[in-house]
Parts: sequence; structure tokens; C-alpha cells
Amino acid sequence: GRVQMATGDLQQALPTFRKLQALEPRSAMPWVRIAGVYMAQKNPTAAVEALQKAVALPDGADAATPLHLALVAAGKTDEARSMAQDWIRTHPKDVNLLLHLAQQATQQKDLPAAEARYREVLQRAPGNLAALNNLAYLLAEQKKPGGVAMAEQALKLAPEQPNLLDTLAFAYAQDGQIAKALTHQGRAVALAPGNDDLRLALARLQIQAGDKVAARAEHIAQV
Repeated sequence: GRVQMATGDLQQALPTFRKLQALEPRSAMPWVRIAGVYMAQKNPTAAVEALQKAVALPDGADAATPLHLALVAAGKTDEARSMAQDWIRTHPKDVNLLLHLAQQATQQKDLPAAEARYREVLQRAPGNLAALNNLAYLLAEQKKPGGVAMAEQALKLAPEQPNLLDTLAFAYAQDGQIAKALTHQGRAVALAPGNDDLRLALARLQIQAGDKVAARAEHIAQV
């Protein structure tokens, strides 16, 4: 079924996944796959119906975020909001939907809402790396206090991760600590030398530090 979807054969993928659902009637996964076909067919209403069946099953937690997305795509924003509130209230240990809502708020430039969602994630799951890293970036972006400390906390939990080093470097730069920002961005580039975004961030920091020669060399390395 997944191969059929990948090759664009949606008409064949749907009955394939329906056969899977008949074989696994207590599993949410086939309904999620069926909903994926409907979404690819631009039929979010049918996807909602499939995902509502998925979330009602014992292993339906992974269907909550797709259901929210399908409801929004179907124009049912009030129902999507209500569904999210109910799910968060009744599933206190599941933070995936909260993370999705935080990312959605970030994309919509609603930074206060995104910050509140990430803080709620951390109340429920204090060591959640995605929430720590993204909240650190949000705080630094708004030049609010706490960005550096939160980025440092994330890095302690997962040392030598390029994306975490990148966030910490950004937080240091926003805090005016350019030397520390350069050190950590340099480590990020060393760990992921093929990542052009990390190299570009390093070049910008080098320009900010007045080292145009190093910045030009970094630009050449990208090319």
C-alpha cells in the first residue's frame, strides 16, 4: 500500500489498506494509512472519518495529530480546536499533539501561543528535547531571558547534536556573546560539514565578529 502511494497509484492503495484494516481490526495504523490516501486525494472529510475511527482504538494516539490536520483541512476549525482541547485534557502523558500545535503557532507567527504550548510540553515531559530546543530558539528570537539556559540544558541532555549547538550559538549571539556563539556554531559545522544552513549561520557570525576573511572562506566552502 505504501509503495502504491509512493508511485501515485492511490486507487490501488485504498483497497490495499482496507484489506489491512480487515486483517488488523484493533489497530489504528490501517485507518491512518487510509486517511493518508484520502488526504492525498484532497478529500479531508473522508480522512476525518477514518481518523476518528483510529483515535477511538487503544493504540490511536498517533492518529491525534493527523486528525487535527484533517479537521483544519476540511474547514472544521472549531471542531479541530475542540478536539485538541479534549485530547490534551484526557491524554496528559501524550505531548505529540501539543508539539504539533506549538509548531503550527510558530509557522503562523503566533510566538506567544507557541511559547505557551512548548512550556506546557515541558511541564508534562521535562526532558523533551524538541520542546527545549524550540523554546530556547523562540526565547532567543524575541530576546527574552532564558534562551541560553534552556539551550544549554538541551545540549546537556544530548551533547554534540548539531541542531542543538546551532540553537545555543544563536542564543549566545542574541545575548551578545559572539565569541561563545562562534565556538558552538563552529562545533556544529564540524559535526555536520555538509549542512549549508549551519555554514551560513557561521559565516554570519563571523561577519558580525568582524572576521570577513573567515566568512568569505565559509561562503566558498558552501559553493
